[in-house]
Amino acid sequence: MIEQNGAGSFDALEFPTDRKLIDIGDYYTNDNAFRAATGWAPKISLANGLAKTLKFYRDNLGQYL
Repeated sequence: MIEQNGAGSFDALEFPTDRKLIDIGDYYTNDNAFRAATGWAPKISLANGLAKTLKFYRDNLGQYL
């Protein structure tokens, strides 16, 4: 997102200890089996999708403020 935006930053923070009991954890998946079974493939790259999303919100910012 930062790359597509051309600016920005983020801080990686330690997960709060008191929240670990209710955390659902991380989930990572591989969609190769789904793609093979359905023939599905994305029509747009992640980078292009993020760029389009940023442009949409910039163009329509007044609707969200």
